[in-house]
Amino acid sequence: MYETLRLNGDATVESGIEATMHAAELAFSLILSSESSFPGPLRTLCHTLYHVINARFPNSGLSALGKILFLRFFNPAIR
Repeated sequence: MYETLRLNGDATVESGIEATMHAAELAFSLILSSESSFPGPLRTLCHTLYHVINARFPNSGLSALGKILFLRFFNPAIR
């Protein structure tokens, strides 16, 4: 299933998974710790979008809002 031929040196699939999980946890904790610097008007917009989406598509607000934020803000910044 995994392409172990692409691994360099003594790297293993498990070590790659662990490194990826660590990077994701670090990124997530940095995002959560920067809540106070998130612009107020954007926070209000996100709050409103969450409630509008949840009213139209129950239990989908958080997932949809996360996708909107990622595609519109994080993804362009990563490129």
